[in-house]
Amino acid sequence: MDRLAPYLHPETGGRALVEIPVSWVLDDAPFFMFTGQRSIQAPGPVLQGWITEFDGITEAHGVTNFTFHPQIIGRPSRLACLRELLDHVKHTPRVWIAPGNTFDAATVALLPEFGIRIICDGYFRFPYVSPNRMTWVPQQLFYFRPAPSGVWTVCYHHNDWTALKMRKFREDVDDYSVNIASLEEVLKRNAPQQCKWSAWLCTHPRSSRFLIRSELKLWSWSSACRKRRQRADINAVQLSR
Repeated sequence: MDRLAPYLHPETGGRALVEIPVSWVLDDAPFFMFTGQRSIQAPGPVLQGWITEFDGITEAHGVTNFTFHPQIIGRPSRLACLRELLDHVKHTPRVWIAPGNTFDAATVALLPEFGIRIICDGYFRFPYVSPNRMTWVPQQLFYFRPAPSGVWTVCYHHNDWTALKMRKFREDVDDYSVNIASLEEVLKRNAPQQCKWSAWLCTHPRSSRFLIRSELKLWSWSSACRKRRQRADINAVQLSR
């Protein structure tokens, strides 16, 4: 109950337990269960408290973990409270992450109705704004690696992570921490503008994936060549002395 975000316990036997924090203030029992020591609360003030707590945790990039008991929240007045809470929560997200280019025109057109104006997907270099005023943030990588200047998003699937993969992830986050930025920072530094080239790349995933991967390979090859030349120049200077 002392944190807003999930965290890992120390490893035991090569495995680490993930703790998802809870809080009494996000539990329905303290407010609605009669114990003889405190009175039952009205749903209205409780709802406002939950909404304020959710908004604050979201702003702090934490995880809101509500606890509801069917025998407690199931009263008609409390179900109405729960419906209002869910309606507020579902309109809060700003970003939709499209898994594997699964977006289509119909889905993109509907997202603004849920308060979503940012989509993270596509193989291009910088955020851009599409004609329908949706902001697109690229999603090109599946692990941390050196890359040329641009906005590079790393997508991880942790379903089958082992302790070794978790350790490697921690090391990569530490190594690249100076280059990791929040969504707000990215959009502030790279003000999205309309770009026909990025729009074309986004709507042609096969071609854009090939182009991005080719660019990364060429950049890696060029960087390796520069490093070899620099080492050769240093050795030449040392020999001349």
